[in-house]
Amino acid sequence: MTLSPCTVHVWHVNLDSDASPELTVLSATEMNVAQDIQCVEARELYLLTHVRLRQILGNWMQFDPSDVAFDTGWNGKPRIKGAAGPSFSISHSGRRAVIAVTHTAPVGIDIELQRDRKLDRKTGQRFFAPDEAAALKPLSDQEHHHTFTRLWTFKEAFIKATGEGLARKLNSFEVDISQPSDVRCTSHPGWNLREIEMPLGYYAAIAVNTHRPVTIATYNATTVLDRSVAA
Repeated sequence: MTLSPCTVHVWHVNLDSDASPELTVLSATEMNVAQDIQCVEARELYLLTHVRLRQILGNWMQFDPSDVAFDTGWNGKPRIKGAAGPSFSISHSGRRAVIAVTHTAPVGIDIELQRDRKLDRKTGQRFFAPDEAAALKPLSDQEHHHTFTRLWTFKEAFIKATGEGLARKLNSFEVDISQPSDVRCTSHPGWNLREIEMPLGYYAAIAVNTHRPVTIATYNATTVLDRSVAA
């Protein structure tokens, strides 16, 4: 599989339509993490997503999925061990997951299921930068919930791409989502942020550390990977 310089491959994983994963490809560490997840649905999605990640990277690097080894960079971001492999990122929420893979630059991806629970309007003031919180204030409850979740998704994608995760406060940088076709990290102009089309109720976004335009290629993990295994 060959990538053009600015292509990000995004794989969709769906717990409702995917077959039982081949757990034998997972490491002991991954299995131990799964055993510690109390929620059955979250545990199943974790296992399925990590099997799919190994299959994607294995196909990419012509490795057996079980031979793909991981470690972390200086900032804690997961990476392929001992190989000049692609940058990747995974995220899961509800019954869906997304996996991003690219050679372009460090990439982060996030998916969020919009919950039905009422959102405290003070939450935005607590977590977001002043201009972001101010933009949420005049919105109706429904618009506020929708916009909050979209903004949260972009900001999570950014801190996953940098590898800082929750060690970095979300109010330490600013994302402007006022123009859906031109989302920007105004405090870090060297980044490219894009929204991923998702089914109703889900939001997803990627962040890539590049000035270049980014092309997104999307795949259904079940359809593509199972066909590859069968072949």
